[in-house]
Amino acid sequence: MKVIKVSKQGFCNGVKRALDLVFQTVKENQKNEPIYILGELMNNEFVSHKLNELGVITIKANSRKRVEMLEDITSGIVILTAHGVSPEVKKILDKKNLKYVDTTCPFINKTEDKIKSYLIKGYDVIYIGKHNHPESEGIIDINPNKIHLITSLDETNSLSINNEKIFITTQTTIREKLLKEILKTLMNHYPNAVYYNGVCNSTTLRQEALINEITGDLCIVVGDMISSNANELQKIGNQYLPTYLVNSVEEIKKEWFEGVKVVTLTSAASTPDELTDSIYEYLIKL
Repeated sequence: MKVIKVSKQGFCNGVKRALDLVFQTVKENQKNEPIYILGELMNNEFVSHKLNELGVITIKANSRKRVEMLEDITSGIVILTAHGVSPEVKKILDKKNLKYVDTTCPFINKTEDKIKSYLIKGYDVIYIGKHNHPESEGIIDINPNKIHLITSLDETNSLSINNEKIFITTQTTIREKLLKEILKTLMNHYPNAVYYNGVCNSTTLRQEALINEITGDLCIVVGDMISSNANELQKIGNQYLPTYLVNSVEEIKKEWFEGVKVVTLTSAASTPDELTDSIYEYLIKL
């Protein structure tokens, strides 16, 4: 069986930066203070286990917001994930005199700055993203009364804002096809709206690479079920071939490959090469 690896895949620069900051924090922790990560650093359980081996404790969300997760922490160093956090989280950290390391992706910081600048000008903000995602949580909590989360065409059609000043932007990992559909409807409703594309270039490149290079009989996306960009890659793959999302060799079922001669392999921006390589080696031996 032949395995074709998509050219653009794996860690993006924002994820690499976040992981490097965690390693640096561990190395410089001379007082052996407890180190906590407020939620999954990059939405991959494999990475969380690796960090746990270094003594870094991941505080699981369990349907809680980050401000609620902070209740578990009374001392030590807190690492803020690459998804970004609301201003309220940093206020609580300062109030509790907790040291923290902010690994927020610079691309997300740029979107946050845009949103804040338009809020100051009196705009309502339409944010195209996903419910219960840490990135959208951090954005919405900037101003829940003026930032409106849209996740689908149905929500777009039911949205009603009585403000002529509208700013539209996006979560970094939204699928391009869905974004275009939602954006078209929004611009019909609010023709004078200002739009800023917040989709990360790394996300776009990975999605476009899969669209252009997917081939054969079956596609495997390596990534965690909780990863937004991994799920979007699976949705794209399924438009062309049967596509499975796996985060370990153990999740692969041999019956998927009956009659399969060529497999396309890609991975999410939160997936380490180590994991993808292990799955590649397993596939070529089938």
